[in-house]
Amino acid sequence: KHAAYGRARQMVVLALGNVKHNDPTDVLIPLLDDDDVRGHAVMALGKLRAVRARPHLERRLDDRMAWVRKEAAKALRRIDERA
Repeated sequence: KHAAYGRARQMVVLALGNVKHNDPTDVLIPLLDDDDVRGHAVMALGKLRAVRARPHLERRLDDRMAWVRKEAAKALRRIDERA
């Protein structure tokens, strides 16, 4: 499993938010449960304005990490701007 690389994956996960041709939403959603990269997955989903990720991002509004909660709120605002 890729978790062996731990936090070294953070920037790769964040970069997925810049993908334009292939939708990485299905790759990012499971990473919301990965402690090492969940905040970066939230940020990437926000960059993508990934509507399908909305319910998953809403659950991160109660995350134990304040910065993840803040990024989840920001991601949801970006999704709403798209609508």
